[in-house]
Amino acid sequence: MKTTRTLSLMICLLMAVGTVQAQENIKRAIDEFLDDTRVNYTESHHKNRNPETGEMEGRLDAYTFTLAPKDLKLLDMLKEAVKKDSEDAYEENWESSSSPEAVYRQRKVMYNDNEGLVIGYEYYNYIQVNFVDKSKDGFRYAYIIEWEKVDDDVRGKKENVGQGRIAIAYARMPQQKKTTVTVINGDMLGSLGSLKDFEMSKDMSSTDWLTQFNLYRKNFLKHPKGNMSTVVATKLYEMSKNADSLSHSEAAMCAEQLEKMMQKTDDDMIKTMLNSSIEYLKER
Repeated sequence: MKTTRTLSLMICLLMAVGTVQAQENIKRAIDEFLDDTRVNYTESHHKNRNPETGEMEGRLDAYTFTLAPKDLKLLDMLKEAVKKDSEDAYEENWESSSSPEAVYRQRKVMYNDNEGLVIGYEYYNYIQVNFVDKSKDGFRYAYIIEWEKVDDDVRGKKENVGQGRIAIAYARMPQQKKTTVTVINGDMLGSLGSLKDFEMSKDMSSTDWLTQFNLYRKNFLKHPKGNMSTVVATKLYEMSKNADSLSHSEAAMCAEQLEKMMQKTDDDMIKTMLNSSIEYLKER
């Protein structure tokens, strides 16, 4: 496993001769992190080449890892490496849903012209930093580090376990604009915005509606008393007013979940929005 992963990163390194210096610390830190015996991980790789020229036009190298509680400090090495190299990046985002001030945002990072990796969905802390590939006009490298602490049953005893994902994505560059990085409570957080905005359309299929609903539901339950819960409740309220595609049983199922969510918050405004959402769904 270690050999395969090292060779994969070496290929990325050779592809980016013009950007080696800009990403030097990040590459080294990822290598050291994945080579550490305390890190358990699985890996996956995707490549896309131009069928006519054979040139690389998309690539994703992803490593999903777990850490023992005492080894979570290993993530600090990755964070410091990003800080050292980020001056040469054209985009940089640091997000954490655990900060009371954060209005959490998920992002989609493309790894070819048609496919992308959604970050901030499975893990609720992430760093994303993008660099121009100076050897190939219009392409970029994105480095993603996601993590969270979760409760896990380890040998019959409940304890926090660190888990996350490191990803290196290569794709065509949609834009080249430096993102402002904000510091909140001593931590770095990226451009604060809403959760991923979806088009609220009465023509949305029930499958899309339910998928979107469940995404917001999971975000709410993760931190039901944080500021993010207000954003989620507002989104769910908007969705519930545009639930024409749902069947009666689907609407009833979602209303039941909203009732469970109401029990997780003490905020009167959030309860009111969730209750109104339930009433809209009951009209289906």
